Amino acid sequence: MSVQTSSMEKNTQQKNTALKDPDNWPRPLPLIAMGHDAITSDEHEKGYAAYHNRQYSIVLQEFKPLAEAGFAAAQNILGYLSGTGVGVSKNYSEAVNWFRLAENQGFAAAQYNLGVMHREGNSVPQDYVAASQWFARAAEQGLAEAQYNLGVMHREGQGAPQDYQTAHMWLNIAAMGGDEGTLKIRDLVAKELITCQLGAAQKMAREWFAKNYTGY
Repeated sequence: MSVQTSSMEKNTQQKNTALKDPDNWPRPLPLIAMGHDAITSDEHEKGYAAYHNRQYSIVLQEFKPLAEAGFAAAQNILGYLSGTGVGVSKNYSEAVNWFRLAENQGFAAAQYNLGVMHREGNSVPQDYVAASQWFARAAEQGLAEAQYNLGVMHREGQGAPQDYQTAHMWLNIAAMGGDEGTLKIRDLVAKELITCQLGAAQKMAREWFAKNYTGY
């Protein structure tokens, strides 16, 4: 005796499969060295120039004294070097320590990086809830990478309530800030919303963007 599957069941199965499709998280979760709230004074130009030229021994030389003196952006950069093994031996524990010092000062890139460390379980227990909370803090400060990841986590229900409307809002905010790589998944989420939900999500994004965007 064959078992018939209703059209509703088929649609549900297809939707659930789509939600778990690896293409729905098209990006890796790299650590980031700098965010929009990085040091900008001329006296640090040598360190930034060295970073962009991949002269990591000079980066370390320039930024370690600043990190030890309490500059959040420098602390985040040292965390990035330790977490990626760029220019130094990879050391996740040291990276987390630097990120925490920077995060204590509200540095958005460090908050994002702690989200990455928790999602991947690098030197901290793998914890999707903690990851989404760190991404949320950085997202509220305008970091597009965090907005993207937070949107995807809401779409997947991974570490955050599954909420397509909130997912679309964050993905749309990231796109409105110039992150064109977000457009694909934002448009996928839009197809999962009915018209009134989509309109509400778009309104939420516009209101957040108008209130918070400062040209970073």
